[in-house]
Amino acid sequence: MRYFSLRRRLLATPLFLFALGATHAQVPPTQSAKGIDFIMGGIGSDESRALLAESKWWPLTIEFSEHTTDGDVWISDARVRIANATDQTIFDQVCDGPMLLVNLPPGGYTIAAQHKASIKVQKIQVVKGESRRISMHW
Repeated sequence: MRYFSLRRRLLATPLFLFALGATHAQVPPTQSAKGIDFIMGGIGSDESRALLAESKWWPLTIEFSEHTTDGDVWISDARVRIANATDQTIFDQVCDGPMLLVNLPPGGYTIAAQHKASIKVQKIQVVKGESRRISMHW
Protein backbone atom coordinates (compact mmCIF):
# COMPACT_ATOMS: atom_id res chain seq x y z
CA MET A 1 0.00 0.00 0.00
CA ARG A 2 2.78 2.41 0.89
CA TYR A 3 4.63 1.66 -2.36
CA PHE A 4 1.53 2.50 -4.43
CA SER A 5 1.00 5.82 -2.64
CA LEU A 6 4.64 6.86 -3.08
CA ARG A 7 4.64 5.77 -6.72
CA ARG A 8 1.46 7.76 -7.41
CA ARG A 9 3.02 10.88 -5.83
CA LEU A 10 6.20 10.49 -7.85
CA LEU A 11 4.21 10.18 -11.08
CA ALA A 12 1.91 13.08 -10.21
CA THR A 13 4.71 15.55 -9.36
CA PRO A 14 6.04 15.98 -12.94
CA LEU A 15 2.47 16.38 -14.22
CA PHE A 16 1.77 19.03 -11.60
CA LEU A 17 4.98 20.89 -12.42
CA PHE A 18 4.21 20.70 -16.14
CA ALA A 19 0.70 22.09 -15.57
CA LEU A 20 2.06 24.84 -13.36
CA GLY A 21 4.57 25.88 -16.02
CA ALA A 22 1.98 25.77 -18.77
CA THR A 23 -0.28 28.25 -16.99
CA HIS A 24 2.41 30.81 -16.16
CA ALA A 25 4.27 32.92 -18.69
CA GLN A 26 8.01 32.71 -18.74
CA VAL A 27 10.28 35.68 -18.29
CA PRO A 28 11.29 37.12 -21.68
CA PRO A 29 14.89 36.45 -22.69
CA THR A 30 17.74 38.57 -21.38
CA GLN A 31 19.18 40.90 -24.00
CA SER A 32 22.37 42.95 -24.02
CA ALA A 33 23.34 46.31 -25.50
CA LYS A 34 26.61 48.16 -24.90
CA GLY A 35 27.46 45.58 -22.24
CA ILE A 36 24.26 46.24 -20.25
CA ASP A 37 21.95 43.24 -19.71
CA PHE A 38 18.22 43.91 -19.70
CA ILE A 39 14.81 42.29 -20.00
CA MET A 40 11.79 44.07 -21.41
CA GLY A 41 8.20 42.96 -21.63
CA GLY A 42 5.24 42.58 -19.33
CA ILE A 43 2.51 42.20 -21.94
CA GLY A 44 -0.36 40.34 -20.29
CA SER A 45 -0.92 39.60 -16.63
CA ASP A 46 1.07 36.32 -16.60
CA GLU A 47 4.18 37.89 -18.12
CA SER A 48 3.84 40.94 -15.83
CA ARG A 49 3.73 38.66 -12.77
CA ALA A 50 6.74 36.73 -14.04
CA LEU A 51 8.73 39.94 -14.52
CA LEU A 52 7.72 41.28 -11.11
CA ALA A 53 8.96 38.06 -9.52
CA GLU A 54 12.20 38.26 -11.52
CA SER A 55 12.73 41.95 -10.71
CA LYS A 56 13.90 41.25 -7.17
CA TRP A 57 17.15 39.92 -8.69
CA TRP A 58 17.79 43.02 -10.84
CA PRO A 59 19.22 46.36 -9.63
CA LEU A 60 16.65 48.46 -11.53
CA THR A 61 13.07 47.93 -12.69
CA ILE A 62 11.24 50.65 -14.60
CA GLU A 63 7.46 50.57 -15.17
CA PHE A 64 5.73 52.65 -17.85
CA SER A 65 2.13 53.87 -17.68
CA GLU A 66 -0.08 56.76 -18.69
CA HIS A 67 -3.34 58.32 -17.62
CA THR A 68 -6.17 58.11 -20.15
CA THR A 69 -9.85 59.01 -20.01
CA ASP A 70 -10.47 55.36 -19.08
CA GLY A 71 -7.94 55.43 -16.22
CA ASP A 72 -4.29 54.47 -15.85
CA VAL A 73 -2.96 51.95 -18.37
CA TRP A 74 0.36 50.23 -19.00
CA ILE A 75 2.20 51.40 -22.12
CA SER A 76 4.89 50.08 -24.40
CA ASP A 77 7.13 51.79 -26.96
CA ALA A 78 8.70 54.21 -24.48
CA ARG A 79 12.21 55.19 -25.50
CA VAL A 80 14.56 54.89 -22.53
CA ARG A 81 17.97 56.49 -22.27
CA ILE A 82 20.18 55.92 -19.25
CA ALA A 83 23.19 58.14 -18.65
CA ASN A 84 25.90 57.45 -16.08
CA ALA A 85 27.36 59.96 -13.60
CA THR A 86 29.60 61.47 -16.32
CA ASP A 87 26.52 61.99 -18.55
CA GLN A 88 27.52 59.24 -21.02
CA THR A 89 24.57 57.41 -22.56
CA ILE A 90 25.06 53.77 -21.61
CA PHE A 91 21.59 52.49 -22.57
CA ASP A 92 19.23 53.60 -25.34
CA GLN A 93 16.32 51.32 -26.28
CA VAL A 94 12.66 51.45 -27.24
CA CYS A 95 10.83 49.13 -24.85
CA ASP A 96 8.40 46.61 -26.30
CA GLY A 97 6.47 46.32 -23.04
CA PRO A 98 5.52 48.23 -19.92
CA MET A 99 8.41 46.86 -17.83
CA LEU A 100 12.17 47.09 -18.15
CA LEU A 101 14.67 45.30 -15.91
CA VAL A 102 18.22 46.64 -16.19
CA ASN A 103 21.44 45.25 -14.72
CA LEU A 104 23.36 48.40 -13.82
CA PRO A 105 26.50 48.54 -11.71
CA PRO A 106 26.33 50.62 -8.52
CA GLY A 107 26.40 54.36 -9.12
CA GLY A 108 24.34 57.40 -10.02
CA TYR A 109 22.25 57.52 -13.19
CA THR A 110 19.84 59.76 -15.04
CA ILE A 111 16.87 57.96 -16.60
CA ALA A 112 15.09 59.79 -19.44
CA ALA A 113 12.02 58.13 -20.94
CA GLN A 114 10.02 59.48 -23.86
CA HIS A 115 6.43 58.57 -24.65
CA LYS A 116 4.79 60.34 -27.56
CA ALA A 117 6.17 63.90 -27.33
CA SER A 118 6.68 63.98 -23.56
CA ILE A 119 9.91 63.18 -21.70
CA LYS A 120 10.15 62.18 -18.04
CA VAL A 121 13.50 62.36 -16.24
CA GLN A 122 14.52 60.79 -12.93
CA LYS A 123 17.87 60.64 -11.18
CA ILE A 124 18.55 57.42 -9.29
CA GLN A 125 21.23 55.78 -7.23
CA VAL A 126 21.90 52.06 -7.72
CA VAL A 127 23.25 50.41 -4.58
CA LYS A 128 25.03 47.05 -4.64
CA GLY A 129 22.76 44.23 -3.45
CA GLU A 130 19.58 46.31 -3.62
CA SER A 131 16.72 46.24 -6.09
CA ARG A 132 15.10 49.53 -7.07
CA ARG A 133 11.76 50.07 -8.84
CA ILE A 134 10.73 53.36 -10.42
CA SER A 135 7.63 54.39 -12.36
CA MET A 136 7.49 56.62 -15.40
CA HIS A 137 3.90 57.85 -15.60
CA TRP A 138 2.56 60.22 -18.23
